Amino acid sequence: MVEPPALWVNALGFGGGILLSICTVPQIYSIIRTKSAQDVSLVFTIMYFIGVATSASYMFLIQAYAGAWPLAAETFFGGTLCVLVTYYTRIQRAPYMSLGHNHHGFTMSLHNELKLMQTSLELAIWFQAQLEALENELDIDLAILRTPMSLVVSFKAPTTHFTHLYPFVALQANLAHVTVAAPIVVQEDLERFIEECRQMGKRAFESRVQLSIQTHSQSYQRLID
Repeated sequence: MVEPPALWVNALGFGGGILLSICTVPQIYSIIRTKSAQDVSLVFTIMYFIGVATSASYMFLIQAYAGAWPLAAETFFGGTLCVLVTYYTRIQRAPYMSLGHNHHGFTMSLHNELKLMQTSLELAIWFQAQLEALENELDIDLAILRTPMSLVVSFKAPTTHFTHLYPFVALQANLAHVTVAAPIVVQEDLERFIEECRQMGKRAFESRVQLSIQTHSQSYQRLID
């Protein structure tokens, strides 16, 4: 007859089972706290979960409950870990699978995002060329500047009349900056801006001080007349 194991042997077995059953809890807590599973292997997590689940099933089938219940608890926490790692791995990969959102809120594919960048760059080049043509027509220096591959076109600041009509024209000191980012800024808006500048002529780019002096001069001339 086999003698029952000593108390310390049972304690050793139960202690090990309890530790194994909760060994994934710190990792689960870390993932939830940091919202990241970057340092955890998804393949390892899935294999670990399948391993403890099948071991727990085997223990229950042979009625070895002393080992079955700790393995059942470990299976529960292992399944939780598997779900978290799968979820956060998909989130971390999402920016590479899909970049940004369009103005309707739908996810855009990488291909569409690159196509949009190309469209914006071509539009920025076109807008720069239109400003240079306007500069030649009006015979003034517009200080046009755009670095290669940049979507920002800088030029001499127009009157505040234009900033009210065209919100995409940002003023800073004596310069205006237009970030040509489709679909926020479209070619039709830029065409209207150029055409209105052409109609106003040099006055479109005169400072508020110059316009104020001209206005007062004209008023004074009317009084004299």
